[in-house]
Amino acid sequence: MTTPLQNISIAALALGLSITVSSCASVPQPTSVAVSQYAPDSRVIEGFDVNTVTDAPLDIMIVLQLDAPPKEVWDLVGDHTRLNEWFPGIATSYLLDEKSTNRDFEFLFSRQCEFAGDILTEDIPFDNGTNAYAYSINKDRTNVMVPMSDHLGIFVVEDDGNGGSLLTWRQYWKKGIMGQFAAPYMRGRYMEPAMD
Repeated sequence: MTTPLQNISIAALALGLSITVSSCASVPQPTSVAVSQYAPDSRVIEGFDVNTVTDAPLDIMIVLQLDAPPKEVWDLVGDHTRLNEWFPGIATSYLLDEKSTNRDFEFLFSRQCEFAGDILTEDIPFDNGTNAYAYSINKDRTNVMVPMSDHLGIFVVEDDGNGGSLLTWRQYWKKGIMGQFAAPYMRGRYMEPAMD
């Protein structure tokens, strides 16, 4: 049995290190793909203002058209305890009882992901419960090296108008000394395999 994320019908748009957000709109997109209602330069997604958590630029954006209906995709991607079912390397993920105030922002809740003994803690500033959520790596509660700062990731599931879904995954961050390697590493090691 395959999961909705294994039923990818068309490819993705990924922003590389040399592409800026402003030029991203000019990147050619396949004409057969439905287009997300959120432009790459949009800082407000499903009513959530990215600037409330970070002023970091958009570094990676992947948009996938999936054969599965939006509810089916959301039931998998939107469940914070099921990341291990589709995200490579995660052994388990679970919600934490306490709230975090990472970067002077009160988050809704936090989750932890375990990778072969390593723990990555992510704070959730936004989750509308129907088709979108945002998460931010909490470097103070994580025991893995994170080569960027002011991270924010956002998932949005939209109806593609043909019975399927558009899944958009955005990654915002400021690059540190090692941050120049973060985008290709994140895209190649985690984001693209998670979408296969």
